[in-house]
Amino acid sequence: MELRNPLIFCFCFIFPPCFSDLSSHFVLEPYDLLFDSAVEAYYKGDWLSVILNMEKALRNKATVRKVKTQCRLGCANQTAFGDQLAGTGDPVPGSGSLADLGFFQKILRRADCVKTCESEKLGSPTLHEVTEDVELEFRKRTPYNYLQVAYFKINKLDKAVAAAHTFFQANPDHVEMRQNLDYYKMMAGVEEGHFKDLEAREHMAEFLLGKRFYSNDSFEQAAEHFEVAVREFFTSNQECRVLCEGAYNYDGYNYMEYSADLFQTITGKTERLWGVCADVNKVNLFTSRDPLCVSDHYMQVLSCKQRCALELATNTDQPFDDFLPSHFNYLQFSYYNSKTDAASVFGPPAGENHTPSVFLGPGENLEQAIECAKTFLLFYPDDEVMKDNLAYYSVMLGEDKAQTISPRQVVKRYIQQSMLEKELLYFGYEAFGITFVDPDKWTPEEIMPKKLRDKQK
Repeated sequence: MELRNPLIFCFCFIFPPCFSDLSSHFVLEPYDLLFDSAVEAYYKGDWLSVILNMEKALRNKATVRKVKTQCRLGCANQTAFGDQLAGTGDPVPGSGSLADLGFFQKILRRADCVKTCESEKLGSPTLHEVTEDVELEFRKRTPYNYLQVAYFKINKLDKAVAAAHTFFQANPDHVEMRQNLDYYKMMAGVEEGHFKDLEAREHMAEFLLGKRFYSNDSFEQAAEHFEVAVREFFTSNQECRVLCEGAYNYDGYNYMEYSADLFQTITGKTERLWGVCADVNKVNLFTSRDPLCVSDHYMQVLSCKQRCALELATNTDQPFDDFLPSHFNYLQFSYYNSKTDAASVFGPPAGENHTPSVFLGPGENLEQAIECAKTFLLFYPDDEVMKDNLAYYSVMLGEDKAQTISPRQVVKRYIQQSMLEKELLYFGYEAFGITFVDPDKWTPEEIMPKKLRDKQK
């Protein structure tokens, strides 16, 4: 049976002629060129070339992301803000000329650190820059659509199935791929274990495993997986946020002409940046409305960082509601019920279809249950069900001991940072009309400007 071909895409890429010369000097080939070569090989029926080039494109893209993440995190650690400038007692920018110099000294050092690190490991800054069209194909997991056909053609069914399944996870409405997967399931030699998501993110995989154990009343195992999911969420969130500090995305300028990252923008590391900003606003760089200037770039970075919460909450093509808060909703219930054969008298977390059984007594993890309940209340301090749960757990453990248990500090810092960013973004909306769509349902209403609240009513 012949599989249906992938959707026909029109790829119109324009590459700098120097790429062919530079590639021989760098181990890491640009992944957009590899992708283009794989597509060309596909239409020639050269299945081995499709596989070699497309697999390498995926690996190289992952490597570029990893290098940028490591460089930016490493440079952030080396040039952290808040250190006192020698001879002064106040590191806060704006409080004095020396403090301001100390602040911009950090900016300059970080910009130089990131540029040096990435250049040493990746080569020229423009070598691995790709168009939005190419990025979209990778976000849609299009490479796996080509790979599943190529692997099928050379009778590598396990790899074909994995590629097809990986593509389908990001494209659940793709009818032809669903038919391909149904066909694979009927083929001899295809096993259930072959249907794996090659792009699965660990925090999401652990969260889904936790939900599976939770649904089966296996609360100890559920808690273990939810805890790993929380830890991996914050790791992934840190990586996502630092990658937001890249080049400004503006339709009015070609990415080849303007590619300064956030810190290069602030320091004016590109002559073009200063030239454009100076022409548009010769009075004050920081109040300029030109999209290449600092304020707009910083607003875009903050908005991108806020969207990380939505990005990390997305499985297939739909995000989970209240993704991070729900971890602690599941955890408080799982910890209370661990090492017991019954559910809490308060029942499942709000919104869950879990029927509690007869109450037989608390589990052995009341302290953890209290910690997670208090952590959930950081997001929703007025949630009556959780407040009742917390009151009950506190009575069971002892009120005095329960009062000594604090919510998780990492979550408290996460919320504080997010709230400050939202305030800045809403200020940008009021002052400059820069649109911001809050990805979180837990944001207190008072954070949103009154005129925007009134508009949405």
